[in-house]
Amino acid sequence: MDDLKQLGVWVRVLIQAIACVVMIKGAGIYVESLGDLFGMGEIHLGQWGIPFTVIGVIGLVNAINMSDGIDGLTGSLALVATLGVFVFESISGNYRLFDFLLVMSVALVPYLLTNLSVVSKRKIFLGDAGSMFIGFILAWVLIEVSQASTAGSINAIEPVNVLWCVALPVIDTFVVIIKRLRAGRSPFAPDRSHFHHMLQDLGLGPRQALFVMIFIALVLVTLGGLTQLFLPQASAGLFILVVVAYIYWVKRRGWNTTPNVAH
Repeated sequence: MDDLKQLGVWVRVLIQAIACVVMIKGAGIYVESLGDLFGMGEIHLGQWGIPFTVIGVIGLVNAINMSDGIDGLTGSLALVATLGVFVFESISGNYRLFDFLLVMSVALVPYLLTNLSVVSKRKIFLGDAGSMFIGFILAWVLIEVSQASTAGSINAIEPVNVLWCVALPVIDTFVVIIKRLRAGRSPFAPDRSHFHHMLQDLGLGPRQALFVMIFIALVLVTLGGLTQLFLPQASAGLFILVVVAYIYWVKRRGWNTTPNVAH
């Protein structure tokens, strides 16, 4: 429907919220625990976890959608996210949804080869439907593996490590929203304020910007994995520090945004 007639932002958000509620009721999972974020005990959300989950899933779906600004970026970040799940599951020794993630990763490869014109001059694009679908899948995979199941099994990865799996699109979208609000614009208004735009403004081509972002995403997953191995109680604080460092870098470059340019 959005392809036939572009839907308004809030219509899309409402439909995403309905889809989240259907998943919560149908699958019986939501973010009930945030884990031991700061070494002061596990944080349980109880029933507040349901609205928290809806907001979180909508946020990730739109973060993944907003990352679809250059060829190959969304699919590559999705591959990094699945790799991140493998990394953290390897640390815990609990492999949940391993087969599903493997199939998803393999399915992304031919798409990326075609989207990047590696195997053909013709391209396949995700569009909003494709990028949102990938974001929706990632969101529920991350919830499933980070929460204890109703059958009594423990979570495969700590909730805080979900952030490391999707760190780059989440941090980028968070800062982009701040920049747009500071400019008095809608947080959903397209512009050239994303990280891949800033890299291109520095003189990098689209393919170079893609490789730089993949590298940074892999570094963030590695950083999260090493922290989980050697100092797990510092993981949340370190993630916050990374966000602050990125905000500082963006501030040094200026908060200006260029409106009315598709992301």
